[in-house]
Amino acid sequence: MKALLNIGMFLVPPLMAYILHVGNANRKGGGYDNRRKRHIFLLYMLSVNACTYLVSCARGIKTFSFEQMTISYRVKYMGLGVAFGLFFWFVSSRTRSVKYGAEQRNYELDFLKFIFTICVFMSHTGVFRKENTNIILPPQFGQVSVFFFFVVSGMLMANSILKKEINTADYGKLAVMFVINKIKTLALDVYAALFVFMAVYIFTIPLNKIPGELVKMVPELFFVTRAGISITYNVPGWYLSAMFLAMLPLAYLLYKNRDFTLHILAPILAVFILGWLCQTNDYCFPDQHKMHGLFLGGMYSAVSGLCFGICAYNMYIRIGKAKMNENGRMFLTVTEVLLYGVFFGTWFLLRNNRMIMSVILLLPVAAAITFSGKSYITGLFQFKWMKYLAPVSLTIYLNQWIGRVLVQKYFAERSYGFCVSMMAFITLCSCLLSTLTKRISKYVWKEKLKTVFTNCV
Repeated sequence: MKALLNIGMFLVPPLMAYILHVGNANRKGGGYDNRRKRHIFLLYMLSVNACTYLVSCARGIKTFSFEQMTISYRVKYMGLGVAFGLFFWFVSSRTRSVKYGAEQRNYELDFLKFIFTICVFMSHTGVFRKENTNIILPPQFGQVSVFFFFVVSGMLMANSILKKEINTADYGKLAVMFVINKIKTLALDVYAALFVFMAVYIFTIPLNKIPGELVKMVPELFFVTRAGISITYNVPGWYLSAMFLAMLPLAYLLYKNRDFTLHILAPILAVFILGWLCQTNDYCFPDQHKMHGLFLGGMYSAVSGLCFGICAYNMYIRIGKAKMNENGRMFLTVTEVLLYGVFFGTWFLLRNNRMIMSVILLLPVAAAITFSGKSYITGLFQFKWMKYLAPVSLTIYLNQWIGRVLVQKYFAERSYGFCVSMMAFITLCSCLLSTLTKRISKYVWKEKLKTVFTNCV
């Protein structure tokens, strides 16, 4: 009995997924030859057992001792493998008819941004940990998450600039207009979140200090706090300031000399700045609010991340030009899963800063595959409701800090779980107020102020 279970726990889950996969293809009239069937079974065998083993390692069981292994554990292991097998089969069946292209919205990237936004939120709960708190957050939880945002932003920036034909030599003006348009897209969200933050914050300080605090908010309104005028109230907004400031020269270079910037400058800046950060900060990202040489730490992360994003766009172009058949797309799917698996596994399980900074080099490659839409994983992110992931992520990111401030001020002595729950509740309230503020502002402008200040009707 135990011998059969020993074999079954590794063989049954991929075999079940294989039978479903081949049976579904035969039912639709698209059967496979024997060579293709062997490849499919081998792929399920490797992917299902690899994922199941990673879960086992996460639980602290890294070796198999069949003599000491209980029947209950074998059955649970097999059940988990069956769940992974069903998941992979579902991915394959759903994605077989996926249409992809450069114009299609890639909700997989939005999903990843949502996940990293939650990571940023959790990183801000670290100050609530007590001596008896069992939860240990991964190292550089917030910094690595924001670095991913920079990578995605750099990739999208390159995509926006390089896919268009340039018919003018006013490269500086084009770069300025590009950044201004980016600011226009995000300004209302930023100002609404800042308004909610300050509306609550002023009630926590003495009355005579309120005018001074409001005056000091001016640099934040113009997104220049990362230039060194680092008086930041809604702290997560530093990411946008650093991004806009770093985008301006990079956008100019992409407009003026796209070949040099895409193939030479961006890769060099990306790896050398990341290497400098590793050597000068013990393989950690620098404090974004402190000066390191000529610039605040956040600017180095921004430039390096945006340049890695430009490199990711270069890879995305090459993937897009490749005429891939089903085998090629399956290879990309496995590669994407493996890259993200290694990255998150290193970050969450190994928790070593040197290893984390090493596997960060995998992020641009994984992001390029994700952005290409040629991986079968893309098929899981085609639901219409996923269009809300991007705005929800941005709203959470910009409205979480007031929760951190209030909980740290009034509930710091309570348990970690209570503090996290209270911060989440306050963040939710802040998100709702911010959304309401945005809608009221849009309504007032459209119905009342637009005709007053413009000639538009």
